[in-house]
Amino acid sequence: MIFRYVMMLCMVYAMLNPYLVIANTYTAEQKNVIAQLEAYIDGLNNVYIRFEQEVSGQDTLRNGYLLIKKPKMKWVYGPPIPSILIMKGNDVTFYDVDLDEISYVKNDNPIISMFTQKKLKLACIASLIDYKLDDLGKIEASFAIHDDICQKDKKNETSRENGILTIQAVQKPFYVQSIAISSADQGDMTIFLKSVKKQNISDEEFMDTSILRPIS
Repeated sequence: MIFRYVMMLCMVYAMLNPYLVIANTYTAEQKNVIAQLEAYIDGLNNVYIRFEQEVSGQDTLRNGYLLIKKPKMKWVYGPPIPSILIMKGNDVTFYDVDLDEISYVKNDNPIISMFTQKKLKLACIASLIDYKLDDLGKIEASFAIHDDICQKDKKNETSRENGILTIQAVQKPFYVQSIAISSADQGDMTIFLKSVKKQNISDEEFMDTSILRPIS
């Protein structure tokens, strides 16, 4: 259960395949969209995000909000399964409200690292495998996600294959509408970003004591 929450962001996984597009073969339009996506995610700092989450096999949408103050994030879910995740680097605090239990886990999910990095280099963790732009300026881009190859030991070039991430966005002005994560092991999950607002966020929001406050 904890693993499913951690895999949200987002970041949920399908195997990489031999049809991956190599970065230097991207069209100018694709390179521009990737640059816009990187800039958009880089700008998600000191923000309050309202979202809805859809998970395969579940009939009910889950509502919640997300606080980002890089390199920290906090996910807060309301009913029917109220819970809180606080992420600081690779350290994750998970609070199950109904059970009144706190768990501590480690995370090395590259999808999560996308949203906590101050300067995202998408090519380090993702390969574009599908791209569509319709006449209304709506973008759908799918990426195969892998371990951060920019931090790998050059002597060990193996990289764990971590799944498919699909972003739906609007071209002008550029903003992200939804983030979908797909995995044979964990099923499909989509996060719909309902609103994104800049907000001065206190560091106290990411302390363990903050989970004791009521979920609003």
